Amino acid sequence: MVVPKQMKYFLLVLFSVFMVACSSNQTKKGNAESDVSIPEAVSGAETSGLGEASGIETGSSYSDMSFDSLTKTIYFGFDRSVITSDSKMALDKVVAFMKAGNKSLRLEGHTDERGSREYNMALGERRGNAVKDYLVAKGVPSSRLEVISYGEEKPAVRASNESAYAKNRRVEIKLN
Repeated sequence: MVVPKQMKYFLLVLFSVFMVACSSNQTKKGNAESDVSIPEAVSGAETSGLGEASGIETGSSYSDMSFDSLTKTIYFGFDRSVITSDSKMALDKVVAFMKAGNKSLRLEGHTDERGSREYNMALGERRGNAVKDYLVAKGVPSSRLEVISYGEEKPAVRASNESAYAKNRRVEIKLN
């Protein structure tokens, strides 16, 4: 069976639309959402941990790093505590910093204002523990990491819109 060229294009477009529809963010009941990437509101320099945006030139050695040069905020999707690939790259630099010295870190988990206080405290803790687990898996001693959840109590941005929510869903990394 010979398929006309126009039919091939139509099937390709139909398949593409199907794939996009299957991968779109779908809100579940309650306070959950499917896996999402970092929202545009916090994408780019704030989350990459690479190049000039983080103060580390590409190609510089990890031994030249200072704490101030690291990306210290890790962002999360709505109701998520999954570390993104961009965040993993930034956290790998935190691992190198931690291995080069004997510092301790405090990992402060935060959420946006949606959800109950109790739920948000637990979510902030899950986010902090996700960062801790990643760092420990890469060789940072657990005893040098402390997780604290602030839930919705300390927003980075005081507003009730998606841009503010995206910036409030975070773990802040601080020297202890």
